[in-house]
Amino acid sequence: MRYILIILLFINSNIIFSQNSDELERIFESRNYSLYVSYFEELYDNNNFEILDKDEVSNYIISLLNSNFNSKSNLPSRKLKPLKPKIENYILLNRNSTRSFLLKEYGKFEFNRGRYKSSIKFLEELQNKDPESNYLLGLSYFNDKIYSKSKLYLDALSDEKYLNDKNYLLGVIAYLDNSLSDALEYFKLINKLEIQRKSLQYQISIQYLNREFNDVIKLLDLIDDKTENIDYCYYYIGKSYFELKEYENTLDVFSKINNEIDRDNEIHFINAYSNYMLGDNKKSKILFKSLSEKRNKYSQKSSFYLGMIFLNESELNIAKNYFYAAYRNDLDETYTKRSLLNYAKTIYELGDHDLSIAVLEKITNLYPNFKSDEVESLLSENYFMTNNYNKIIKYLNSKKNISDDDKIKFQYVTFQKGINEFNRGNFKNSIIYFNLSQRYILDNNIYLKSIKNKAEAYFIGNDFQSSIDEILRVLNKKLPTKQRKEFNLLLGYSYFNINDYKNASFYLKKYIDAKSNNYSSDDIDPLLRLADSYYASKQFVKSIDTYNKLLDLNESNKNYINYQIGLCYYGINNFTKSVEYMDKVINNSEKSLDDDATFRKAQIYFENSEFDKSIENHTKIIENYRFSNYVSYSYLNRATSYFNLKSYEQAENDYLFILYNIKDSDLQSQSILGLQKTVSYTDNFSQLNNLIKTYKNNFPDNDNIMKIQFDNFRNLYFNQKYKELIDYANDINLSEENIYNAYETNYFLAESFYKLNELENAENTYLVLLDSVNSKYYSRSINRLANIYLKSKVYEKSLNFYKKLEENSKNNRERVEAYIGSLTNYYFLKKYDSVHYYSTLINNYDKISFNNRNKINLLNAKSFIEKENYSNAIDMLLTTINLVKDESAVEANYLLAKIFYDQSQESQALETLYSLNENFSNYEYWVGKSYLLIGEIFLSMGESFQAKATFESLLENTDISEIQSEAKELLNKIQDDE
Repeated sequence: MRYILIILLFINSNIIFSQNSDELERIFESRNYSLYVSYFEELYDNNNFEILDKDEVSNYIISLLNSNFNSKSNLPSRKLKPLKPKIENYILLNRNSTRSFLLKEYGKFEFNRGRYKSSIKFLEELQNKDPESNYLLGLSYFNDKIYSKSKLYLDALSDEKYLNDKNYLLGVIAYLDNSLSDALEYFKLINKLEIQRKSLQYQISIQYLNREFNDVIKLLDLIDDKTENIDYCYYYIGKSYFELKEYENTLDVFSKINNEIDRDNEIHFINAYSNYMLGDNKKSKILFKSLSEKRNKYSQKSSFYLGMIFLNESELNIAKNYFYAAYRNDLDETYTKRSLLNYAKTIYELGDHDLSIAVLEKITNLYPNFKSDEVESLLSENYFMTNNYNKIIKYLNSKKNISDDDKIKFQYVTFQKGINEFNRGNFKNSIIYFNLSQRYILDNNIYLKSIKNKAEAYFIGNDFQSSIDEILRVLNKKLPTKQRKEFNLLLGYSYFNINDYKNASFYLKKYIDAKSNNYSSDDIDPLLRLADSYYASKQFVKSIDTYNKLLDLNESNKNYINYQIGLCYYGINNFTKSVEYMDKVINNSEKSLDDDATFRKAQIYFENSEFDKSIENHTKIIENYRFSNYVSYSYLNRATSYFNLKSYEQAENDYLFILYNIKDSDLQSQSILGLQKTVSYTDNFSQLNNLIKTYKNNFPDNDNIMKIQFDNFRNLYFNQKYKELIDYANDINLSEENIYNAYETNYFLAESFYKLNELENAENTYLVLLDSVNSKYYSRSINRLANIYLKSKVYEKSLNFYKKLEENSKNNRERVEAYIGSLTNYYFLKKYDSVHYYSTLINNYDKISFNNRNKINLLNAKSFIEKENYSNAIDMLLTTINLVKDESAVEANYLLAKIFYDQSQESQALETLYSLNENFSNYEYWVGKSYLLIGEIFLSMGESFQAKATFESLLENTDISEIQSEAKELLNKIQDDE
């Protein structure tokens, strides 16, 4: 019974549940959303959506949304708010078949509420978006100003229902992106009137921005009361008429603007300007004035046009004030410049020329390229109205372009001013005004006069080149005879003063030729300068003729002329005639050029190697003209003459006189150079060193000292005064000096150390020379260092330097020395295979002398000896002996004898040694070594008497300490054995 009751109860509840579902479905289908919500909430706990029927929950949510849209619903709109989070959560987490339906409906709901971000959130969740969803997403992104996303969804729309909205929105997006042509294309696709009205404002704006003003105007007919932003549309159309200068239409369209827009000042200005251009000054003045009274973008322009209106009405004072106000209200440079110029014009008309000039000059300084012709013209008018010529000159001098009338005035005024300055002795100032006068050549007479006076002013101021340049500007032009003559004379004198004697003689001759031998006292000086110019330009024959012409005119300065003729004859190598005219000077009673003539005679003899006569005449200068400028040079030349006659002591005395008595750096420098030659014969090197030191102290800034010191180093070196050279280097502290030709000087010092066997000092100095591979002593220094290390038995280091010498050798000799040095080091380093290898390699080299081949052969032989390869050693020693009789051959001879002796071949050894003594008798050391070995052989053979006699004879006949020491030791041994 119990089970039956349970079953009946279950069946009954299912029947009730089914009846409730049917009722909910009926209510939903009748769209009574508020009733559905109420009934649903009575039946179920809305906190448990998950356990309820998904369709009923979905219908419940839809009913809630629709009831909120419907203001007439009995359900309050606030009912959704507390359920909103739960509903959104359910929609997003719902994976049932109702998910897409709910996402879209809720997205639409949020869109309609203006919550675009939330709408996007739900609509984006849709897996398959229909056109409406894409449209809503595109519009939501558009409203949220995310235009790139908006365009993405709008582009996906193809449903005709949305095309007009789509093209409008895409057009606006393109407009905002400044893609104006694309925007226009979108707007042209719209065919719905309502949307066309919305897009019209954009089309007008785009075509205006593209400056397609006629196309803008055509759109005027499309405007009606329903056009969006109608006032802005009228604004752009009015501006288009304004740009096309259709001022009446501009005013007409602007009159249609009913509401204030943010272009109020601009519209007022355009209205004012349009009235101004249409000649309605009354209206334009009112509008311009209202704009000029408050600072805004158009206040400056308004003041300017007010000035123009009052200027046209001849109200100059009012116009002036408005132009000045426009200039001060500097908003637009174009109007600032125009205002300033018109301000200057009104001031000019009012008669205030100085102020007008000041304003115009301000324009020139601030805006040099602004209406320059008009500004210059007005400036000129102002200046000439002042009658102030200083101002006129100053102004016209600054002008780039002036009228011919102004140019004539300028030329005359500036020339007269230049003449006044010249006559007052203000030559520099006169040049300035003559320059100004030459700017415009309208009056040729004034121009030529300015050239002449300017050239004279330069000449008086010792600016001879400028004087020349000035005359040459016009010399090739057609000139009056008198003026050409004056120009030639001035040119001749100017060239003479700059030592251009060839040109001086050319123009002076033109002046003299124009005199046609009709000379006056005024022509004596030009003739004399012509003769001097011929002489100085080495035209000696012409010079002699001209000097003789002066003698014919009884020119009083005969001594000078005879002296110059003598110089001319010297110039053409007619020394006899030259001496003849010098004697005329000497024998003349005037006695004005005696020392000059005597010195010239001495020089002639000196240069012709007649040193005895040179000495005689230089001695006359020294003894008879003690205060002559030639005395010091006479000592110098006499010393040289003595040297050439091999009178070295007399030469040295004259050089020493100059060094001790004449405080002239050049003369002392030449005397030291002379002494450097004489000391090679007098051996007074120490005195010379002291004199150079004194010279340096007396003339520390003289550049010659370094050259003198260098020459002294070289002189000491080539005279083999090595110790004196080292002492001199220490005396002048060579390491701290800025030495002339430092590399060569250091080389001389290094060589001196080397020659005196001061190897450590030599090494350090040669290392200094290695600092530059450009020095010609680089390879020599490497060679010396290699040799020093070889002598010092530092074989590895020596070998390295010989290898470096091989790489840097400049000639065959150095290369061979590098090879031999390397072989020698290999020998002492006991690298005998290297000796054999390199000796074979080097011997195949063609350019090796016999002596060097012998050195190589000897080293090869000695290496074989060290290796106890006596057969090869003997062959190589014989090769060495037979090649050439040199030091290597004599040592080879000795070593060959030593091998025979060591092999108990005493007879063969003695025979070899006797051959050495016979063939190499001039090699004292090896002859001594030979006799020592002969004595030892006698001892080994038991012939003590012969051995003793050999050693005693050797002691008597050799000065070599090493040989003497060994001979004594062997002799003592014999005596001890006895």
